[in-house]
Amino acid sequence: MRVNATEEEYLQTFLELEEDGVLPIRARLADRLRITPAAVSEGIHRLIERGLAREENRLLVLTGAGEEAGRAVVRRHRLAECFLVDILDLPWANAHKEAARWEHVLSNDVELRIVEMLGDPPVCPHGNPIPGSKRRPPDRPTTTLADCPPAKMRLVRISEQAQADDAAIAFLAQADLLPGQSVEVLAVPEDASAGSAIRTARGVEVIPAWIAALVWVASD
Repeated sequence: MRVNATEEEYLQTFLELEEDGVLPIRARLADRLRITPAAVSEGIHRLIERGLAREENRLLVLTGAGEEAGRAVVRRHRLAECFLVDILDLPWANAHKEAARWEHVLSNDVELRIVEMLGDPPVCPHGNPIPGSKRRPPDRPTTTLADCPPAKMRLVRISEQAQADDAAIAFLAQADLLPGQSVEVLAVPEDASAGSAIRTARGVEVIPAWIAALVWVASD
């Protein structure tokens, strides 16, 4: 089934919400897509008419065809990020927005060539798993930095929501907080709304609460 770019955006966003443990209700889709609830309702109606989704108790549920199409665009996006960073040496903080332009136009031949060149990468530069990779990333329990108690941890992945936010990705880049880095989560500040305090090789950083909720960590 041919899926247009707008439909791909909806399917991709659904899978990203699911990945972050967020229920894919209309309001959450509107927030992520940065469009009005009315526009989301219209978009969902089109997905349902096309047999790509159905709605159950206000939750959007993808059909088999919808999930396949969504996983395909997520795969192209994350492979494009790998190519941009590993081959073109684009800064990892800039890869998301550039890959968003590539994800709708990569042909199957180009996708396969990228996989061959990069050795079938299991994750993108931000640590998110690439659907269809034969090299599964380690299945490790993770939690958000915002919910993490004091402990030594390793940064695992950065949510797509943070990547799409200029302030969030600029903060993470400036602090050099990229996946794979070891950090020590310190005691929760008296004012928990201030964020999460961590110690890195560069010193102590306080991560704003809204950004800490979009960064996932695992035991080091």
